[in-house]
Amino acid sequence: MDTKIGANGNAAAASSSSAPKPPVGAATAGAGNGSGEQDNSTLFTSNEDWESERKLVTALSMLQQMEAKIHGLRTLVPNRLLSPLLPVVNPDPRTPIPKSPQDMFEQLSQTARDGVAEVENFKAEWQSPDMKAIWDRVDQKSTETGGEHPPTTGVWERDYDNILKKLDREEEIEKGQKRRLEEEQEKLRVASSESGWKDIVEEYRNKDLPIVINVPKPSDDIGRFSVAIKKISLQFYILQGPYYGNKSPREWQVMIVPRMTTTKVETEVLDCVRSRDRKWDLSYLLDMLCSYADLNKTRCMNCHKLINDDAQLPTLRRPSPVESVDNKTAFAWNAYHPNCL
Repeated sequence: MDTKIGANGNAAAASSSSAPKPPVGAATAGAGNGSGEQDNSTLFTSNEDWESERKLVTALSMLQQMEAKIHGLRTLVPNRLLSPLLPVVNPDPRTPIPKSPQDMFEQLSQTARDGVAEVENFKAEWQSPDMKAIWDRVDQKSTETGGEHPPTTGVWERDYDNILKKLDREEEIEKGQKRRLEEEQEKLRVASSESGWKDIVEEYRNKDLPIVINVPKPSDDIGRFSVAIKKISLQFYILQGPYYGNKSPREWQVMIVPRMTTTKVETEVLDCVRSRDRKWDLSYLLDMLCSYADLNKTRCMNCHKLINDDAQLPTLRRPSPVESVDNKTAFAWNAYHPNCL
């Protein structure tokens, strides 16, 4: 089966137009990512803007995956469904015969359950809103062209899943370049206004945040203040580092209040904060400290536990970039145990 993309960027599935169309209102399935696993997001709508190359390739990848699953279902009956009987019909030393009728029954029951689940998963994907939107597009193009379709060879000539992965990589590279450019611009802006830290601190002090910022009086242009996270009884001293020139903004150094004993949690949090990226970015630092306010409630993103087998809390934080409303890069902070990375 092959699907051609026309000169105007539109696509039509050549040999699939006669297939039964999925009904409206079915469950959503996550196709197009190569995994075939279901999720709760809808990729397409019936009035989709199909001028996007990514949308077209995603749709073609989904159709390609569906065809592969259809071929897989053809091996279900009788081959895979009755596979536990194969050692009995055709004895082979490499495939042991079940030890008892009960074992045979259990194996046949399990293959039947697996087969039913496979069929149900396929039906859920086939009846998803995404597939309905794709078939609506096929019907629309079929109407526009008077039922004519591009010539086909009977097989897929391209692997659209790999094409989609290539688009993902290119998009990720482009996003990385954009982030680096934004970071360089931010560095120049921060370096040109060394006293701008006061405005940032004042902005955070006026927000309803789980940290308390205390700036000593009288204030001067040397950046120094304390940050207390009351919920976990941690306090940090923040001090602006040495000046290295107007093109390199000064970094922010973090220390804890010195006392007789320091807890393991304090040490782990401090080490993580000190190892952060963007050490010149004060907003980045303050957001990171805010992420520790619910340290005793936040579960690890990896093992999904609050306390691991070593009785450790998830004291590590890793940023995940997100697009903000003003089209600038912001960060969400994910929690991890030290041994979960």
